[in-house]
Amino acid sequence: MQINTYIAGSSLYHRFDVRAKIIFTILMCIVVFFDMPLYVHYALILLITLLSLTTVKLKVTLHNIKLMLPVTIFMVLFMPLQERGGSALLSYKSFTIITTEGLNIVQVLISRFYFISMICTLLLESSTSRDILLALKSFHLPDSFCMVLSLALRFIPSFASTFTRIKDSQRLRLPNPDEEGEKKSFTKLIPTFTSALVVALKSINTTAAALDLRGYGRSKNKTEFYTLEGGKKLFTHLAISIIIPAIFLITLEALHG
Repeated sequence: MQINTYIAGSSLYHRFDVRAKIIFTILMCIVVFFDMPLYVHYALILLITLLSLTTVKLKVTLHNIKLMLPVTIFMVLFMPLQERGGSALLSYKSFTIITTEGLNIVQVLISRFYFISMICTLLLESSTSRDILLALKSFHLPDSFCMVLSLALRFIPSFASTFTRIKDSQRLRLPNPDEEGEKKSFTKLIPTFTSALVVALKSINTTAAALDLRGYGRSKNKTEFYTLEGGKKLFTHLAISIIIPAIFLITLEALHG
């Protein structure tokens, strides 16, 4: 049972300072929206996939891609609504289904969605929740924001795991659990949702206690048991996290020139 997004490992990206990873993630998410040829988008997809394979291995990478498939399919299905003008690539009688411009737009949208989803997922999977929160605090973000994010990172994966266990237990109560049938309706999920709601209500005291332990509502300065290391290592990692997007932008400008 996995109740945390962090996946332990010893890869280079795991050892990269979490503050540098956050900056790198933000910068690359901005860079991907720059105007660039389609083959550059494909190159970014290849690079982020290779980074994922070296960081969290093949199984987790495929799982992450599987989670993105529904949104990707949704984008493809709505392709006929993209860019109605231009040269027709696929048509039925007088109705144009897909245009060349529309196909290019959908490819760009899918590549951006894939890249941003994958790089943000890698940040969560290669960094512990504690380190991410300490990094955000080092950026002098409000304590209330860090506290809300702390609770989200702590309880949302746990609640998702609880929901899965409740659903499995409800399924096992059927006469033939392995033959649940392909007919599924929302009404069949009501017992599962009801049980999950009860668990959520029972966790209110735990959540309130977590807020209290994190110093919510207190005016005194909060102390930290853990701290992130600084020094030359941090400077090197921060420099790398800025230099890589800068080199990419310079190369992109040279291609346009």
